Amino acid sequence: MTKYTTLIALFCLLASPILRGQPADPRIADYYFQQGELEKAASIYEKLYLQNAGDYYFERYVSCLMDLNRFEECEKVLNRQIKREPQKVSLYVQYGRLFEKQNQEPKAAEQYKKAIDKLPADRFVVDNLASNFNSMARYDLSMQAYERGGLLLKNKNIFAFNLAELYRRKDNIAKMVTSYLDALQENPSFLPSVEAMLLRYSNGESEQTELQTQLYARIQDEPKVTIYPELLSWLFLQKKTIKMPFANSNRLID
Repeated sequence: MTKYTTLIALFCLLASPILRGQPADPRIADYYFQQGELEKAASIYEKLYLQNAGDYYFERYVSCLMDLNRFEECEKVLNRQIKREPQKVSLYVQYGRLFEKQNQEPKAAEQYKKAIDKLPADRFVVDNLASNFNSMARYDLSMQAYERGGLLLKNKNIFAFNLAELYRRKDNIAKMVTSYLDALQENPSFLPSVEAMLLRYSNGESEQTELQTQLYARIQDEPKVTIYPELLSWLFLQKKTIKMPFANSNRLID
């Protein structure tokens, strides 16, 4: 039996439950989705969602409807689900994406705000929402989600490491450095990760000066915290390492 014959036989086997009127097979839906056959995928995902009400099937179904420009139908589905689960913040993100697809930015912004406003004091939910915004390149919204999450969880530094990365993307060096230092204050075990990120993204003179200035201020304000002098020593070592090649090259020129 050739490879193609085997694939055809396997496909027929997977499709047979649908042909016999039995419950839809998610493998077939995923196959159609991956192949870009969204009409077929949407039909099966709808059945799976109605049978199981699972998040995965619902999200795939909504995604198909959006990509097929079946906006009115998609809005009805989302409204129905929001009535069932009004506190589920991911639904408002999907609703916002639906408006974005129709170039209705003010309505999209309203839905994104609802998602942030409805955040619970749950670290996983906060991180998931912020990550969703991050994947959409909506960095300001991701920041807002993390900042609100810190307020709800009564810990302003709990998402400091995540915020530092977002400030880096926004090219806000001062706030990036502040957030990395806040992350160390929250959890000193982050030191190797913070050093790695600073080495990668903050090796310019202005970035190093900002880090040095903030470290001096923190050492003065919190003299008993040992992690700041440790990071400052690391910074001086990096500066020395960077200067050495230039010194050697000058000797060669002389």
